[in-house]
Amino acid sequence: MHRLGCLSEDNILSGKRTQSKVRRHPKAQGKTQEGKGSQKESQGRTGKKIEAPKLDMLDRSQSSRQPPVTVTLLAILVLIIAATNLIRLWAAIQYWETLVSIGVSPGPLYIALTGLTWSLVGFYLVWMVWTGRPGSRIAIIVISSLYMVYYWLDRLVFQRHFPQQNAPFIAGVSILVVFYMIITLLLPSNQEFFSRKHGR
Repeated sequence: MHRLGCLSEDNILSGKRTQSKVRRHPKAQGKTQEGKGSQKESQGRTGKKIEAPKLDMLDRSQSSRQPPVTVTLLAILVLIIAATNLIRLWAAIQYWETLVSIGVSPGPLYIALTGLTWSLVGFYLVWMVWTGRPGSRIAIIVISSLYMVYYWLDRLVFQRHFPQQNAPFIAGVSILVVFYMIITLLLPSNQEFFSRKHGR
């Protein structure tokens, strides 16, 4: 009987120890889960720190591809000139017989061809300026110079029989346009926009 009592006491004590271990075990699991959670939080924080510069680089690259305000205004100006020549082409085709009957010199064919040529050149120059293509600055200088020579030769030679009351006003506008083009091409931000390689 004494042995049975000792064995029963030992079993009770061992059962209490196992229960205490079982009770302590959830705390250990909780600590491990907290440790895993802190590891995930640290990984999430480090991931955000790594991804943030990438987003900044994408925003900077997208903003660098957009033309400056002065370049945008220059493209709009060239677009207006191209649209004016397109209207010149349409008017020559629409009133072809009338121009022939009046005897306009050098004739509707000249008006149509010059309107078509300068409208195509103007639209192509707008695309070059807007996208910042290499060689856009040289193209602007060359094409604008040729257009100014053409415009005043056409006005003073072929349209000399028409009234020229607004010639001083047109001359002032031409000087302002040339002045604006020079300033736009000389700005450092615009030089960087035109000199960078396309797609970077």
